[in-house]
Amino acid sequence: MFDQRTAALWMAAILPTLGFADTYNPTNAPFDELLFHLQRYGNTPARLERKEASRQEFLRREASSLQYLMNQIHIDNFWIRIMVHQVTKSAEDHQAADVLVEFLESDHEETRKHAAYYLGFTMAPDFADRVLPLLQDEAAAGAAMRTLGKWRIESATTEIIPFLGHDEERKRVLAANALRDIGDPRAVPDLITSLGDPMFTVRNTSARALSSLGKVAEKSILKELKTGDHEIVVKRQMIRILGEMESRRAKTTLKRLGRDEDPGVRADAREALDRIASATR
Repeated sequence: MFDQRTAALWMAAILPTLGFADTYNPTNAPFDELLFHLQRYGNTPARLERKEASRQEFLRREASSLQYLMNQIHIDNFWIRIMVHQVTKSAEDHQAADVLVEFLESDHEETRKHAAYYLGFTMAPDFADRVLPLLQDEAAAGAAMRTLGKWRIESATTEIIPFLGHDEERKRVLAANALRDIGDPRAVPDLITSLGDPMFTVRNTSARALSSLGKVAEKSILKELKTGDHEIVVKRQMIRILGEMESRRAKTTLKRLGRDEDPGVRADAREALDRIASATR
C-alpha cells in the first residue's frame, strides 16, 4: 500500500534526482521546482514556508512567471490559475498584457479563454483589436466580452449585442454585463427586449445595464411604457428601473400604472413613486 510514510520516503529519494535540494533557495529555483513547492500540501512549518516563498518568487519574476504559467494553463490545475491571476494583478498592466496577448491564438481553447479573461485584469485597451476576433470563438467569446467590457470598447457593442439572444444563459448574462460596462446607448433597445428573457439572471443583469445608461434608457423605457404592449414581467422590470433611476419624468406614467389591472404592476409603480418622492424631498 502506498501510504503517507512510503510516499514521504519516495519523495525523499526522488527529489534530489529532480534537482530539488534539501536546502531550498527560491531565488535560484527553476519554475518547475517553484510550482512543486507552491502546490505541495502545507502540513509542516517548513512546507508552509516554502509554499509562501515560492509564491513570492513567482510574483517577483512577473513576466517570465506569467509566460511559464500560461504555457501550462490548459492543464486542469487550480494552483496555476491562482498564480496567473496573482501575477497578472501584481505586475504592471502592459508587462502582463504583453505576455497574455501572445496566448490569444493558442491551439488550446482553454488557453485562449484564460488569456482573454485575465487580460480583463489589466488596463490595456490598446490590445482590443487582438481580443475582438475571439467574439467569434465559441470557447473564448465569454471571456472576450468581459474584457472588452472592462476596457469600455464601444466598437465591440454591435458584436456583443447578438449574444443577448445566445442559447447559453451564461453568455447572455456576460453580454448584458459587458454592455453595461461599455455604456453605449445603441444597446438600449436590445437590453429592453432582454427584460423578457426566460431566465431571471438575464432579466436582472439587463435591468442593471439599463439603469446605468441613464437618460437614454429612461427616455426609451418611458416610450415603451406609453406605447408598447409588453408582458407583465417586462413591464414590472421597466417600472423598477425608473424607480432605481429616481426618474421625475416618469411620475405621470407611474401614476397611471398605479391603477393597472395587475396587482404586481400596481405595487411596483407605487414603490417607484415613493422612491422618487423620497429623492426629491
